[in-house]
Amino acid sequence: MNIRDIRVQLETTLADVLGTYRLANGATTPAIAVRAAGEGFPPGTTAQGLEVVIVRDPEPVTVPQYQQQTVGARWTLYLVDWSGDTPLQTIAGRLLWAYPGSNAILINVPRGVGPGAQMRVDLQTNPAN
Repeated sequence: MNIRDIRVQLETTLADVLGTYRLANGATTPAIAVRAAGEGFPPGTTAQGLEVVIVRDPEPVTVPQYQQQTVGARWTLYLVDWSGDTPLQTIAGRLLWAYPGSNAILINVPRGVGPGAQMRVDLQTNPAN
């Protein structure tokens, strides 16, 4: 599975809960992005509601299948709640159900600094996905 496939799947799975980006030119788009680790917003872009950030480079993982092993991928993504009222645990649960073998970790965000809440999700994809 490549980055385009995982982004399309996530946007489809989370379409009803995704927030929006407001771009520097005033246009809006769903708040889902692929970025390198540490990369921020383009200048003039703001996020509202739930933002999903997919880290560009997945980690390869072996997947035992009978007596052979194949290689899948573990995609790191961040669920970022800019509004402070998004049910991140429910959204992560939806992803964990859709991608067996995945896990989620709540990230402590100091009050008044940055987003209202944040969660890291490591999605496990198998070669067949």
